[in-house]
Amino acid sequence: MDNKPSLHYYFIYKSLRSLVLADYDLFKKMVNYGPEIFTDRLVKVWKDIEKDNPNTFTHTELPEKKPFGLGFVTEQGENPQIFYIEPPLATIAPEAVGVAIVMFENYARFFTLEFSISHIEMQKKGAPPEYCQPSFVVGETNLEGKHFNYGNVKNSSEFIPLIRKILNDDPNN
Repeated sequence: MDNKPSLHYYFIYKSLRSLVLADYDLFKKMVNYGPEIFTDRLVKVWKDIEKDNPNTFTHTELPEKKPFGLGFVTEQGENPQIFYIEPPLATIAPEAVGVAIVMFENYARFFTLEFSISHIEMQKKGAPPEYCQPSFVVGETNLEGKHFNYGNVKNSSEFIPLIRKILNDDPNN
């Protein structure tokens, strides 16, 4: 068994998180350049990580066509804006199948929709198929790398509504 981390995981939880939370002004500029230029930048970051760290990661493939899905999931003028990134290749826990960046004026919050390990473990134990369906965990990671879990959801369509609920329940927003 290969114990190397996946490039997918490193890209989301180190590079992208750092860009969004540590250099938020740059992130906002990149978003404003539009999806094509922003996608090109994300692909460059991915490939630079792979090139600068040979034989360090597993799961390094990046699809040629539409490597990232990007876009706002909020209406223009709605505050805060939520920018959604669908990363490529998420296939194993705890890789993210979605990233939602909640964009306030001077800061952002970084949420992920991660594969849950539970369905994978159930498959390994030989559980019936109805118990082996993928499930997801909604998490938030701050600049310091501290991770908060907000619970499981059964499918990705529950991700953004749960984030909206989290934001509505948070008196600091």
